[in-house]
Amino acid sequence: MGRLSQVITWGNLAPGFALLAFTCAPALAQSSLDDDFKAGALDYTAWCPCQINLRDSPYYFTVDPDDPNDRILSIPVDDHSLGGNQCRRKAPDFECDPPGTAAKLSVSAKARKTNAGKVVEDLGPSFFAARQLGAAKDARNRNPYCTDQVMKRALAAKEEDECYERQELRLQEDRAPPANERYVYEIRFRMPAKVDDQTHSIRWVIAQWKQEPVAKKYGEEFGDKWGPSPFLAQRYDDGVLHVTVQDEHCRCLVASAPHPNGKSFDWTNGAAKECKSTHPVNEGAACSS
Repeated sequence: MGRLSQVITWGNLAPGFALLAFTCAPALAQSSLDDDFKAGALDYTAWCPCQINLRDSPYYFTVDPDDPNDRILSIPVDDHSLGGNQCRRKAPDFECDPPGTAAKLSVSAKARKTNAGKVVEDLGPSFFAARQLGAAKDARNRNPYCTDQVMKRALAAKEEDECYERQELRLQEDRAPPANERYVYEIRFRMPAKVDDQTHSIRWVIAQWKQEPVAKKYGEEFGDKWGPSPFLAQRYDDGVLHVTVQDEHCRCLVASAPHPNGKSFDWTNGAAKECKSTHPVNEGAACSS
């Protein structure tokens, strides 16, 4: 059946997010994960910062202005995280232990792979920004941010070689809940009161859930460099907080705040209406879940 991999994510271009508390509780069982970060230190028995640039853009803790006894976990996203960051969970490059422990080893050159010249931008279609869909499937045609200069910097990181800025905090594998049980999640977070750009699809994925391991057919169809998008995600795009669900290659908007331009969504029971394909061949086309 696999496991549900829950990821707290800050990216693309999101310097202002901070996490106040996280709770994951089974709907029918007693065990749970509850972390309010009051200790001011990351609990490595629960969290793995393998996709955070700990050298140039490390996470940090600040005092909650509403409660001097509480702490807020902040994860900056900036150009230091451009190109992504591989999550290494196997020896000799295990990245899920606290720095300085015996199990924490330096990343070997062998573990770093570069696909020179390959452009990847798999955040999927935006539900809010206007998008030109042409015959070319190059990321630079789908995202004006992905210029040749930006891609050179992304490839120079020798990590994921992808055109986005990723900073993700993942659950430790032994804390990932089984996919055949019901869980309730609660996330408290802060974000800037003012969003400087509400028109150019600066997409911030706040949290996402994926089923692991990835189904074999995905690898056979698309190769190792492409995997399915999260089946559930909380996103922030063009100043709009919204929730998406995904079935195979069809991503659907199922909850959303009003758009800054005044557009609102009429949410009714039944099949989702706002659905777009994430398939590399016809990304952004209408689809049925």
